[in-house]
Amino acid sequence: MNNDHAWYRKLTHRYQTLSPQDRRALLILGIAVVVVVAYAGIYRPSENYLGHAEQTQAKAEELHAWIIAHRTDLDRLQDLSNSSSGAAEENNLTPDSVRQLMSLITTSANDGDVKLQRLEPSGEEKVSLWVNESHFTNVAKWLETLTQKYKVTITQATLDQGEKSGTVSARITVAL
Repeated sequence: MNNDHAWYRKLTHRYQTLSPQDRRALLILGIAVVVVVAYAGIYRPSENYLGHAEQTQAKAEELHAWIIAHRTDLDRLQDLSNSSSGAAEENNLTPDSVRQLMSLITTSANDGDVKLQRLEPSGEEKVSLWVNESHFTNVAKWLETLTQKYKVTITQATLDQGEKSGTVSARITVAL
């Protein structure tokens, strides 16, 4: 243990041998180092975290306001999804295979000005599709057309607010 304190005694002796001006300069330098370390290690990360948290909160508030503003449209979509879960009536417009369903989705999306990003079969009677940055009203009308005119069942739908105002991105699974 005596060896552990030897470096401290050497350092203290060395400090004592410095001139008063050098001691003052060393003290000022030490204070400056402590201030820089405190700023870089504590204040700056806290400030960055606070800025990120404020941005996240602002986005959440904006999304909440958007959901409130489009509540009736979202409720209508939910009602359409629930009502389309029942047995579909026989209709000559109803697709018979996943291939026909995919063709119908592509054609009707283009007609409805809905931008499909990806489309793939999901099992024997389902198709998963991704909509990218399309106007919410276009997507809502398109889904309504699919469910009412073509008797397609929406089994799952997740909509996210898009980059531009009034647009959405979505992941939707539909079935025959």
